[in-house]
Amino acid sequence: MQLTVTPAGGGTVLRFHQERLGDPAERARQREHWRSVIDAVAAELAPHRGRTE
Repeated sequence: MQLTVTPAGGGTVLRFHQERLGDPAERARQREHWRSVIDAVAAELAPHRGRTE
């Protein structure tokens, strides 16, 4: 699994990349899993957005 974090227009882009997935169904399951991870990370960071502590 590769995770890439890059700045993008006042924010940050997280990208997840996995290779050697067994089939399209596994790819779809993993896509959904990582989308939920990204949503959780975004929810945790949202209250802190713009803070400079």
